[in-house]
This record gives sequence, structure tokens and C-alpha cells, in this order.
Amino acid sequence: MTPHMQNTSTHETEFAHRIGTDKNGRALYQYVDGWTLIGCDYTYDEDGNYVVTDEPDMRQLALDPTPLTDRDWDEIRAQLYQAQAEILLARGTRQEIIGWLCWNDRNGIYRDHDLLEEGQSPLTLEECREILARQCAG
Repeated sequence: MTPHMQNTSTHETEFAHRIGTDKNGRALYQYVDGWTLIGCDYTYDEDGNYVVTDEPDMRQLALDPTPLTDRDWDEIRAQLYQAQAEILLARGTRQEIIGWLCWNDRNGIYRDHDLLEEGQSPLTLEECREILARQCAG
């Protein structure tokens, strides 16, 4: 799972820029002033870059690979789901969010033509974001 960066004042999010690994095989991500790493635990290296501490040691996994269990895959899916939703909330277009809402809730009515057929107005971008946030929260 790729960590994200979040602007500390605007809360805008972007993918973090990986710059390599440290001597212990842990992922290094570039420090950017005014931004913080989200989605993982980290410390700092001697140059001030982020060292991700909750990723597995990739060298150890290569030497002793452990197959992923169904529970592992469920956790990966949940992390991807949350990361995608966070990105859409931060900078998704109305159409992108509507597409995600339709995918996530196949019984919901989100598309303009479906809403109009039901006598309702099309969703605004803000309404789309509110629905997305509610669906991710519970």
C-alpha cells in the first residue's frame, strides 16, 4: 500500500514519493515541507526523510515468503478502499465520485438520468462527497 502525503493546511492528499530503502530494507519517502505522511507509521532518517516502520521487511519476505491468508487480503482490500475514497473526497470530480458510489452501492440511485426518472434533482459535487463520506464511515 503506497502511503499518501497530506497538506497540513489544505488537507489535500497526494501519493507519497518513494526514494528508496534504508539499510534495514524499510521504505524511504521524501520529506516535503508543509506535508505529512498518512496511512502508515513512520520515523525520520538522518536526512529528515520518512522511514516507514509498519511495512514488512521486504528482504525477509523474499527469503521466507508467507502466503497471504483471506484475512490478509481482506485487510488489503479495506486499505485500498479507504485510500481510494480519501483521494476521491479530496479531489475527485463529480462524475468520478458518482461512478464510485454506483460501484460501491449497486442498489443506490446516483446517476443523473436515474434521479430525474425518480423526480429528484441530480446530485451536486458536495452532495456526492457527503454520501461518499457516509458510506465510508459506516
